[in-house]
Amino acid sequence: MDNPLRITRETEFYQGYIRFKLSVSNESPHLLGDISLDFIFDENLLHIAGHGNYTLKNGKFILGNIYGGKSKSITILFEPLSCAKAADIRCQVNFTDHQGSMSSFFMKPKEISVICPIMKTESDINIGRLKGFIENLQSRDSRLYKLQNNIGLKELATLAREVIERHDVRHIRTLHTLDGKALEIWYYGRTKVNGDDIIISFSALAENRTIELFAATQNAGVLTGLLAELGRDLKQTIESRTNENGRVINLTIRDSVVQRSNLLDMCEIDGTCDVNVVIEDSVVQRSNIASHNGEHGLNSHEEKAKIPETPDNFPPQDNVTKKADRKKVLIPLFMFLMLGGIWMGLSGSTEVLDLFSFQDNASYDNDLNASDSENMLNVENIENPESPGISMAASKVKANPETYTNSIGIEFVLIPEGEFEMGSSSYETDRNDEGPVHEVKIGEIYLGKYEVTQEQWIRVMGSNPSRFSSSNNPVESVSWNDVLIFIRKLNEMEGTGRYRLPSEAEWEYACRAGTSTSYSFGDDASELNEYAWFEDANGTHEVGTKEPNLWGLYDMHGNVDEWVQDVYHDSYTNAPENGSSWEDVDSSYRVNRGGSWSLGGERCRCASRDSCDAGSVFDGLGFRLLAEV
Repeated sequence: MDNPLRITRETEFYQGYIRFKLSVSNESPHLLGDISLDFIFDENLLHIAGHGNYTLKNGKFILGNIYGGKSKSITILFEPLSCAKAADIRCQVNFTDHQGSMSSFFMKPKEISVICPIMKTESDINIGRLKGFIENLQSRDSRLYKLQNNIGLKELATLAREVIERHDVRHIRTLHTLDGKALEIWYYGRTKVNGDDIIISFSALAENRTIELFAATQNAGVLTGLLAELGRDLKQTIESRTNENGRVINLTIRDSVVQRSNLLDMCEIDGTCDVNVVIEDSVVQRSNIASHNGEHGLNSHEEKAKIPETPDNFPPQDNVTKKADRKKVLIPLFMFLMLGGIWMGLSGSTEVLDLFSFQDNASYDNDLNASDSENMLNVENIENPESPGISMAASKVKANPETYTNSIGIEFVLIPEGEFEMGSSSYETDRNDEGPVHEVKIGEIYLGKYEVTQEQWIRVMGSNPSRFSSSNNPVESVSWNDVLIFIRKLNEMEGTGRYRLPSEAEWEYACRAGTSTSYSFGDDASELNEYAWFEDANGTHEVGTKEPNLWGLYDMHGNVDEWVQDVYHDSYTNAPENGSSWEDVDSSYRVNRGGSWSLGGERCRCASRDSCDAGSVFDGLGFRLLAEV
């Protein structure tokens, strides 16, 4: 009997990983069951770092049943563990046919070449040459981390140099800001095998405790192996020196641009930099900010000022003297915050990249019945050469979102305008009514930093309906109708009409905070306890006692479900694309989002939806307030 299953595969290098997507299609008219995938590879060379939400049992990924004419896909993140070697990835596919007979076959092996380059240095590289290399090197990639401790930038710089300089690379420049909040270290080298130029940088942002390893060269495979090795060594070094194992967390970037704290963009090719940027290896500074495209720069004809360096003091003293006749220049905020501060000057727009998503026009190959005609191709990105293999969609962001507090003590965070993909990816379980995924544009809004508390409710309504009575716990046991009365009264108290419930799209956009993972912090449900109160028989908890998302919003996962404005629809077919609430049908059922103390972790996912009658009250149901800008 012919094999009823067809295998297609895609692969690409990104963020120091090899993304390997396998799609299994049932080409028979019958149900095929108990489908499992057993990947076979050299565990000394590769490590599985992620696999979405599919169950791993006895070393096999369980896909379950696939109906006739349907397919299922799984994306595996392989992390290289060794350099200068090629690794074969094989897979045994097991299934039960419609007559109950068990069958299996092997996918044709795929060889993955990951080269960690052994560097050799050449003559000194100045800033002008460095910027030229970055401009011309087509393959660029990075690995991103968030620190869970308060290690200083100076100590971070020492550890980073220790790790990176184990390779035979030449240190070019170290840049940092006068206020000591941002740091970059740049290196140059060439591969011994083929002599390709390669640029490496380490950057760190003190305020958000985020660090990035960036590299650029001609070969994406080189980047993957190099970043995997550097990232692993840096993570281990920081954790061992600070005695805090597991406190350096990989950031998963998805679907929207993130920007790097690229101080290099504030320097000209002649080595002159803005007065707020110190080059530890030079004494030349400049007065204006300049990005790659000049959009954020001041006038290029402004005079330059030479300022003595203080390479041993980080940050330097503030006693920099300026000419008496010099104009005072207001330096705009040069960093646009997304995902805790990874920076890249790309026309003021940013994009976050999804470790588990492949672009629609990706090159792929079929492994039909494991035939020899298979030809595996790397995914290539024809839209944006900045990030090979990644299809990116811009999302505008603001720096350091402003906050304000209203008359009853509700704190609001400014949420930037932008675009995002609403709904859940196909690899998420329990997705039911969370599709189809569709792009939505969101305008700038203010959203409550916390869920509305019982104290705030009482100040407007005069009584407390909550079961779990505590002034700083979220108000609960309030219906959608009750919430509208609260909003009307608050608007009257302040003589405004700006307060309302968020739309479902606005809520999900704010929850994701620039990501498209299952949760705002990634796909690993084991980390949910750091961000959410869920499956907790003790009821609600004080707001803001778990970790916030990347836009500073607390309890977007768990504590209490949150009412939004929309009428419930069982799919997103024909849903608005402008961020407005969807109320085109006569229904009493309204949507609530976020999960609660009494629900499981899967109900706390960014895309998870629930609904209740507008008059219903539950002790796990509250709300968060929106204020129009």
